This record gives sequence, structure tokens and C-alpha cells, in this order.
Amino acid sequence: MVRLCKNNDFCPSDSVVPPPFIRCKLQCMSTEPTAVNIAIPKTPLRFFFYVSRPFLVWAVLASFVVIVASVVGQSLPLFFKWITAAVEHGDTPTALWLGFLFPVAVFVEGVLWRSSGIFGMFWSNHVRRYTNDVLISYTLQHDHTFFSNRFAGSLLNKTRNVIGGMETFVHDWLWSVLNVVVSIIVTFYFLFMVDVWIGIAFVLFLLAFRENSRNLLTALCVPLFNRHEYESAINVLSKNG
Repeated sequence: MVRLCKNNDFCPSDSVVPPPFIRCKLQCMSTEPTAVNIAIPKTPLRFFFYVSRPFLVWAVLASFVVIVASVVGQSLPLFFKWITAAVEHGDTPTALWLGFLFPVAVFVEGVLWRSSGIFGMFWSNHVRRYTNDVLISYTLQHDHTFFSNRFAGSLLNKTRNVIGGMETFVHDWLWSVLNVVVSIIVTFYFLFMVDVWIGIAFVLFLLAFRENSRNLLTALCVPLFNRHEYESAINVLSKNG
């Protein structure tokens, strides 16, 4: 029998020398991180960044395409303005060119939105799988007593809630919050370019109805920052829950 000394090392007095690969494995076991060391953020936003960090490329690509698609979509009405101005100045070739270019712009916008769906699908699927792996590893770090005192269905339900919440987080961020924010910014820009006073009046109009604006932003952000539901799930999955 092989006798281990402190730090999982072999005693010099051992007469049986194990194979090198076993010795290496035993030495590595003392330095490898274990499930006991797993710690996850306690807030939903930080946990979302935590599980999205390995897939930052897909997140950046999806967000960038949504931004470009939103800008293109908000810019489409400018074609009518340019066509009208060209007709008023008697510039028929420019008006015809813009008229043919308008369907192309609409097609480009559609392609961009569908591309954002592809990139968002990769991001969402990776986040869903990684969230499942993280929560399972986090839960399995507990001892037998933890599982004896808890109903398995409740653990699975809380795990599914967090996984579904992170997936919804991706969808709401891309096609609700980010789209609305970019559209508002582009609208502000066009209004200020047309007339500064019109832009100021539009800002004052929004501020006059700031309560409605706050309710709109709250409605958009409720699926993203449902802190109580997330913390409840994490507490159930933790040792002290």
C-alpha cells in the first residue's frame, strides 16, 4: 500500500514506487480548484456578466448588429425627404436613384435584423448552457445533508428559473432595451440637425412626461433586473438557503 505524507506527497521510506502518471495526478490534486471554491455573483446583472464573459465575441457582434440595424431603420424616412427635395429642385436622376436605393436599404435592414437573430441565438444558447453548468457545479459542492433537507423539485425549479432568466436577459437586452435606446438617440440627433429648438422642445416634452418615461424603462428592465427572484433562487441553491 502506498502511504501518503503531507501535501499528498509520497514518503521517502515507501518501498513501492507508483507509476509517474499516478504521482503527477496526486500532486496536481492538491492544487486543482475544487467545487468548494465556486462562488457566483449575488445580483442578477453581475451574474449575467459572469456567464456572458466567455462569449463576449457573440455578445459584441449581436449588440453591434442591433445598433446598426436600429440606425438604418430610423434613417429610412430620410429617403422620402431626399426624394422630395430632389423633385423640388428638378433633379430627376437623383430622385430616381434614391427611389431605387430605398428598397435596397429596406433589404439591408432586414438582413441586419436577421443577422442579429443569428448572433443573438449563439450568445443565448451558450449563456443558457454555461449557466446550467455553473449552477449545477455550484449546487453539487454541497454535502449530503444539503440534499437531504431540500426537495429536489424545488432545486430544479430554481435552477430553471435562473437559466430562463439569463436567456431572457439576452433577448430583452438586444431587441428591447438596446433597440429603444438607439432609436431615441438617433431621433434626438435628427431633430437637432433639423432645428435645435425642435430638439430642445422634444427633450422638454419627454421631461414633462418623465413619469411615463420612467414607467416605460421600468417595464423594459423588470425582466432584466428582477433581483428578488434571482436572490431567492440563489438562496435556495446555497448552503444557508
